[in-house]
Order: sequence, then C-alpha cells, then structure tokens
Amino acid sequence: MEEIKQQQPDNNLDKVEKPLPDTQIEVVEKKVATAPQEKLSTADTQQKTQPIDTINPEAIIKETKKTKIVTTDVIAIGGLFVNILLAIFTYLLFKEATSSTKIATDAVEEARRSNSISEKNYQLAKVAFEESKKSGQEATQLANKTLETQIGTLKENQKQFNISNEPLLSIVNSNIELLEAGKPLLSKVQVINLGNYPCKVIECKTVITIRIAAPNFKEVYQVESTYSDILNKYILRDNPVPSPFETSLPLNENQVLMVKTGDYFVYMTGFIRYKNIISNKIKTYKFQLKMKPGYETENIINENIDQ
Repeated sequence: MEEIKQQQPDNNLDKVEKPLPDTQIEVVEKKVATAPQEKLSTADTQQKTQPIDTINPEAIIKETKKTKIVTTDVIAIGGLFVNILLAIFTYLLFKEATSSTKIATDAVEEARRSNSISEKNYQLAKVAFEESKKSGQEATQLANKTLETQIGTLKENQKQFNISNEPLLSIVNSNIELLEAGKPLLSKVQVINLGNYPCKVIECKTVITIRIAAPNFKEVYQVESTYSDILNKYILRDNPVPSPFETSLPLNENQVLMVKTGDYFVYMTGFIRYKNIISNKIKTYKFQLKMKPGYETENIINENIDQ
C-alpha cells in the first residue's frame, strides 16, 4: 500500500494536514489567471513555485501516521493495562464477594441450625416442664390429701383426747344423815371428777322432796338457787368433794313415818354448772337421787351435758 501511495503522490496531497503558505497559494492563482496573457519564464516559474516543489507529502503523511500509530498504541496499551487492572480488581472483588456470600450463607445456615436446635431444646424443655408441673401438681394434691387426712386424724385424736380428759362430774357415797321430826332432812354426798382436766363449780341448785314417784326435773328451775358449800370450788380427779344438802324446813312426824314405813322416798334433784379450766368450756351436770334409810341410793339422772 505504501508503494502505491508513493507512485501516486498527487492523489494524497489533499490528505496532507499541513497547509501551504499563503504566499505560495497567491502565486499559483496569479499564474493560472494570467496564463493566456503573459509568458512566464522558466526561471521565474521555478523561482516562484520553488516552495511547492520543496514540500514532501510522503514524509508528512508518514510522520503523521507514525504519530497517530504511536499515540493510538499508547492509548490502546494504556486502556489494555487499565482494563487488565479493572479485570483483576473486579475478579478480586468478585472473589471477596463470593467469599463473603459463602460466609454469610454459612452463618445463615448455622443460625438456622442453631435456631432449629434451640427450638427442639425449647420443645423438650417445655415438655419436661409440663411433665414436671403435672407431677408437681399431682404430688401437691397427694400431699394436700395426705395432709388433710393427717389433720383430720389429729383433730379427731385431739377431740378424743379432750373428751377423754375433759372433766365429768358424778355423785357417789350419797346417804341420809338425819331424818327426825322437827329437824331439817340432811343428806350427804360426794362429788367426784372422772376426767383428767380440773373444773370449777360456777353454779349449783338442789331441790329435796318426799314423794312416791320422782318429780319432773323441770321443777328444779322453779326454785331459787340454794347455797352449797361446793360453789366456786375446784374439783380434781381422785379428789372427791363432800357436800351436805338439807331441806330448808324441818320435817314433821307424818313425813318421817311416810319415809320410814311407807312407799315414800326422798328425791334429791339438782344440777351443777362447771367450767373446764383448760378449755374454758362450760358444761352442766344433772342429777336426781332416790334415797331412803336402809335403801341403796339409786341414780335416776346422772349426766353431763354441754351448756
């Protein structure tokens, strides 16, 4: 291609980038315009067109092309180098991103696995807790039932203990000491405590009558309280308290004969109200005795009742 261009230099003059001097262009134009009128000498023409003959278009084209090639190569090499650096940098970034992605993926999988294990552990712990709670509730219910049974047993034992130890009064060794006309009828009795707890007498009322049949116990409430030497006294177990009871009026001969020879009996009816010293519980001892000289005393009424 270069040989073809060298053989045809005139075809490439238009491609020369370096412009001709202005003086040379003017000379050429004048020469063309005055060609039919004037004859230019060969010496003048050569002198005037000498600058055109001295320009070497081939050299200019080669120099320009060489400059372009060098610049293009430098730019291409620089671009290639930049592209290589960008490729390396991009590869490093891609590798780093891939590594980071793998690490993140592994972390997510590990987190999922940990969450799965935690969930399983939670479910197992929940089941164990529910079983423990259920067992605890059952054990608590069983313990409560056992405790209630024990408490009930203790209360019953305490009740039986209190019953077996609470004071219970009774009259023993009762007899008629004096049955004479013109004198009050006198009888003596002993009040005993059958329980282990002591008691205190807080009230006592007694009625003595001579009858064939026993009087109604309610009659004792119709009379005023009578004095007794056991009032406000403490009655202990195995320590009987003697107590004399007598009529408020003296007997006549007819009453004495009815008791000694007839079917009449002396009835002593009354009650003793007492308080448990341990529990402060108040109870009443009710009694009714059927007596006669030479006759064994009969306890018609002999009971302790709650107040």
